[in-house]
Amino acid sequence: MNNKEKRLLSQKEIQGRLLSMMKIFASYCDAHGLRYYLVGGTLLGAIRHNGFIPWDDDVDIGMPRPDYQRLLLLAEKEPIGEGLCLLSGDRGTLSIPFAELVDMDTELERDTSEYIAEKYQILHLFLDIFPQDGWPDSDQECQRVVARGKRYLFDIMYSRSRCFHGTTPAKSILKTPVVLFERLRGNKRIVSDFCRYASSFADYDSAKYVGSITCVTGGMGERCDGERTRSLELHAFEDTSFYIPGSYEEYLRGKYGEDYMELPPEEKRVTHRMRVRGAR
Repeated sequence: MNNKEKRLLSQKEIQGRLLSMMKIFASYCDAHGLRYYLVGGTLLGAIRHNGFIPWDDDVDIGMPRPDYQRLLLLAEKEPIGEGLCLLSGDRGTLSIPFAELVDMDTELERDTSEYIAEKYQILHLFLDIFPQDGWPDSDQECQRVVARGKRYLFDIMYSRSRCFHGTTPAKSILKTPVVLFERLRGNKRIVSDFCRYASSFADYDSAKYVGSITCVTGGMGERCDGERTRSLELHAFEDTSFYIPGSYEEYLRGKYGEDYMELPPEEKRVTHRMRVRGAR
């Protein structure tokens, strides 16, 4: 399908496409006995709005590491859905250390594209799928995991960056040596090392604490009680239901603060500034 047969989708239409992808993904997981649950802003939307945050335009899904690894293997033999493609840093098909389910029938542009090297850009609508790992038992060791995880994310960001592109002329110049260094290390190598590091701690199903390490942007707020998290429950989301972790209150407080049920001021109700085109 060429560009002339596609049109710019509205916010509501983007959410509709994402919801359809979520349903297909959830059905696939149910059919194969794979655990998953909503995380990030998608979980916040489920609890606060019983669906999407009204201004949101992406989806965050967590999968216990054992199920995540099974998913990657299964999807190579049995695609998740027509027109959908599963990419992952673990398999070297994605430049970030988790997975994305990509809708190949859409085209996507985003404002950050000018800063990311073209070969690393995903040009289609997608769901993020984050492996959930066991964390160490002690707070001190967990803090070290957060610090190292954020360093990996920094390295990955610069390994994907364009040279001589930045939000200011000074940043464009100053970041270039870092970009060149990380390019020498190689994006695939950094992502592979991070995936291996994240899965090197306690087994997900026996760990005292669990959560995302490969996307540790929420710091210690990503870490939750393992037993409660593993107790999954269905929760309403738009016109259907998806699994959420039993530790959802702990998670949302840790990631978004005690007042997570309150709406942010209007100036902070922003999208990811994506422009998506799809079939008429």
